[in-house]
Amino acid sequence: MHQHQNLKSGFTITELLICVAIIGIILGIGVPAILASRDKSQQTTCMSNLLAINIAKRGWATDNLKPETAQPTSADLIGPTKYMKSMPECPTGGTYTFRQIWQRPQCSIDNHTI
Repeated sequence: MHQHQNLKSGFTITELLICVAIIGIILGIGVPAILASRDKSQQTTCMSNLLAINIAKRGWATDNLKPETAQPTSADLIGPTKYMKSMPECPTGGTYTFRQIWQRPQCSIDNHTI
């Protein structure tokens, strides 16, 4: 006599649903953290760019004996022999405004400030 063994292989629907739920929970926790860290790194890069612009402005004003009310242009600061080789770019697409020497440069993105 032969005994038939009923071997079923594979996962049950319950096991698959539990796996999907666990993956969903992990993504729900991980994705916002990744997005927040990306935003923070973009903000930090922009702030670094603003500091570089501010240093270039100060150097230009000192070298050219400009008053604190002077406002440099990109032609004054940017070029191969100038204070900055190229115009930095905000990683989120904001635009930079140099402003007067005594003022800090600005980015058009609200929370990108020095």
